[in-house]
Amino acid sequence: MNDKEKASFNRQKERMLQKVNALLNRPDFTDDIKSIRLKFGIPVEGFMTPEECSVWQEKLYEEQDSFYDNEWPKYKDELLSLRETDYAAYIERNEATNNLAPLNNLNKVQIPGLIKKYNVSPAFTDTIKSYLQFGKGKGTGFGVGLIGVKIEIPIENDKETGEIKLVIQDDTTIQDIKDIWPMVKIHQKRLKYHTREKYQPIPNLDLYERAYKLKQTNSYKKTAEILTEELKTGRLISQTDAQDFVKRYKKHLGIN
Repeated sequence: MNDKEKASFNRQKERMLQKVNALLNRPDFTDDIKSIRLKFGIPVEGFMTPEECSVWQEKLYEEQDSFYDNEWPKYKDELLSLRETDYAAYIERNEATNNLAPLNNLNKVQIPGLIKKYNVSPAFTDTIKSYLQFGKGKGTGFGVGLIGVKIEIPIENDKETGEIKLVIQDDTTIQDIKDIWPMVKIHQKRLKYHTREKYQPIPNLDLYERAYKLKQTNSYKKTAEILTEELKTGRLISQTDAQDFVKRYKKHLGIN
């Protein structure tokens, strides 16, 4: 990381820290955190070690499985009936029922509820999860992610069709995007369909395309005659020209 990249990193981190600290210093937010900890069996001040958190997570997964084994079947007939009569209502009810499961409730109801209530960016999600579990400065640490701009890249097996996306926040600046652009270029080169650094428009591509299409049903000689007539520029298109135009368009298409 060069000096410019370090400066950008530090700027974004400082902005995030300031926003996070403003949230954590709100008494109503800390009260909400304590209520969620109580609901999900997390110590009131958070876990002291990663090992404690791992034990809790394992128990939460067991409770999740227990819900689907023992509780969800109670809703099954009602949901199936609703699916036949009112599919939109079924979708809504099915989601609400799934969100009764402990892990789903935590990740899809409680934490998003805090994001919405305190009007903060979804970029805070991991930070809030970390604070919920450990508090500030304990265990695996209080996670503070960067804000500004985020690169989303396709997973390895999706690079043939995947796209690179830039996710911006409410305070993203042009400088944030400029600072991260060298990394964007690196990921561009890793896309399976990456062919060149900068695509330049091909002069006369319309002419090459027309020649290619004419050749599908005509000889090169006839193709040249039709092109000469259609261009109306006084230029005489030869059979060799027509062959060259078709060859160029095939190259553009990536075929022989």
